Order: sequence, then structure tokens, then C-alpha cells
Amino acid sequence: MAKKLLTLEDKEKKRWKKLREAIRNVWQYDHERKAVIAAVVLTRPTDNAKLFVCPVCSREWPIELATVDHEPELGGFHDWHTFFDWTKRCFTGPQRAICKPCHKRKKRPSKRGNK
Repeated sequence: MAKKLLTLEDKEKKRWKKLREAIRNVWQYDHERKAVIAAVVLTRPTDNAKLFVCPVCSREWPIELATVDHEPELGGFHDWHTFFDWTKRCFTGPQRAICKPCHKRKKRPSKRGNK
């Protein structure tokens, strides 16, 4: 089977996707991101379980289900100017810890709109 030739536009989209993934991978290990999660840890006295309360659903969750959410949402980028702005907001913008189910629900509507 012949390999599909990519258009210049396809190559540009691929470049932006790779850059986004690379920045997200670096952000996953950033000290500020880790501090957001560390700031919400509660220890249950009876069994020393590490928990947190999600600010969206107000439920108590194991700390392993905490994920960092950018508020407002980061959105996307398509040129160098918006890429640099997105990267700056990724690392220095407002962040909060919410539960993974709330993050998935919050993220899904915007994902559908971008396709």
C-alpha cells in the first residue's frame, strides 16, 4: 500500500500537535503542577489515606484521582505567537486540582467542537 503524501497544511498540523505533546510532557513534571496537587492533599486520621475534595463536584476522592486543570481552559494554537502564549499560560496560568471524572466531563465538550 502506498504511503499517503502529506500536504503542507497536514505537515503544519502535525508540527503543532507534536509541539503541544512535547510541552504537555514537560509540564507533567513541572514543580508548579506538582505543588497544585500537593496543596490539596488531606490525610484521613483513621487510616492515613491521602484524599482531596474536588471543587467542582464537592466529593472526596483518593489523591491518585486528582488532575490539574487550567482555568480558563488553555485551548489550542496554530501559529508561533499563540504557541508562545499557550506555553506561558500552560506553566504560569491559574491551575487547580479537580477529580479526573470532572476533568473529563469539562474537557469533552470543547474537544467535540474542534473536530
